[in-house]
Amino acid sequence: MQQRSTPTGRDLALAFNHFHPQPALTFAQTGLLGHDLFMKTLTLGLLLLGFATSTFALDKAELDHRIHKLTAKFESLQSNPGKRVPADMLR
Repeated sequence: MQQRSTPTGRDLALAFNHFHPQPALTFAQTGLLGHDLFMKTLTLGLLLLGFATSTFALDKAELDHRIHKLTAKFESLQSNPGKRVPADMLR
């Protein structure tokens, strides 16, 4: 007498796929999968570019120095009556 073996998960999956075939992906569906990959890659690239460019930003001390230097130039310009910017234009 032959002993019956218990079916494995693979056997059950093959039998299920035989009686219930899965529909094939359409062109539009596969195109969307490619679009998602493109968008994820683009997003990651822009994120990394943002981090890389932030390392080139000026530090606070250098920005303060530039502000003070430009303020001094503006005040010297305003002290000269011939080159003064009228007060109503500064508002």
